[in-house]
Parts: sequence; structure tokens; C-alpha cells
Amino acid sequence: PSFNLMAKDVKKVKKIEKINITIKKYQNIYKSNIDFKSISRLPFFDWLPHPLASIFALLNEKPKIVSISNKFSKRKNFIYQKLKLIFKIKNIKINLFFSNNSKKPVRNIKIFSKKEKFFYYSHKDYENISITKSKAIYKKYLKNKLIYEHKNKKENLFYVIDSVLKNKRNNFKSSFNYDLMQIIFQLGKKILIR
Repeated sequence: PSFNLMAKDVKKVKKIEKINITIKKYQNIYKSNIDFKSISRLPFFDWLPHPLASIFALLNEKPKIVSISNKFSKRKNFIYQKLKLIFKIKNIKINLFFSNNSKKPVRNIKIFSKKEKFFYYSHKDYENISITKSKAIYKKYLKNKLIYEHKNKKENLFYVIDSVLKNKRNNFKSSFNYDLMQIIFQLGKKILIR
């Protein structure tokens, strides 16, 4: 799969400078109070494990929260959220963008080093399709020149990430699931408890 190919290439890079992960789509399924007691019924609780898991899969380390920008809104009792997070692992800056209020669906991962760029697109931005029908594309650039491209007929990004992680979890110093949920609850407290 395209994600596996990108992960292998990224492992060979001596110094990654930045990672941008964007997950956006329109989804009006979330109804609850906007408070910490209702955290499991809020948009970010549902979606955030997937991009966080991609960070674990690519870098094998737990990211540290640096910055949070968040906005909730309600229309017809449905909850919408725009969330921008900045993480760091060593000197790698990780920008994560999430929204369930975007007419244009986007699921991509962009990784930058000094000379190379690695772009993963879960589907074309204009395709409003389900995750299970996604057609993934991986592109590798050297000094802004496209040197490699791989297309999948069908690839569920989140399933692939989970498969990659199953082979890695035994190597983590602590439980992957514990680290993942710890980050999500830390964010929940910062966003919801003031």
C-alpha cells in the first residue's frame, strides 16, 4: 500500500523538518453537550486517533503538544469543530488540521526534509467518497522534482495505519493505546476545561 511505501522512505531520511497532516470533511452526526463529560461524543475524539496513529507509525515516538487552536459551533443541534494542533518530536514540527465542517474533503500527509518531500493523498480532494473507497496516491519529490509516484486502486488509510502499528506496538516503551488516549484526554482537558 501507498502508506507503507511512504513510511519506508521516511525511515531512511536522516532529518525530517516538518509534517503536515490534514483531515477535513463534512459530517453532521455529532450531537451532545460541549463539555468534558461528553468528550467521547465530540468530533475530535472520534477522528483524532487516526492522524495520531499515523505519527506513531511514521516516527515510533509519542508527540508533545505545543499549541492548540480550537473552535466549536452548533447548527440544528449538530456539533462542528475546527482544530489546529502543533506537536513536536525532538526537532520535528508536526501540524495537524482537523474539521468536520468542510465542503471539500481532504485527507493527506505531507512530510518535508531539506531535500525531499513525501506526499500522501488518501483520495483526490474533489472526490467526496468514503474512507473505504479511497484511492491513495503517494508522491516522492527530490528538490521539488517528482521522482516516484504510486497509486492504489483502493486503500483505507486508517486500516493500513492500524496494520502497520500492530507490528510495532511490542517495540514501544509503553502501551501504544495508553499513549494515544493519554494525548487525546490531555487535549480534551485543555479544550473543554477552563
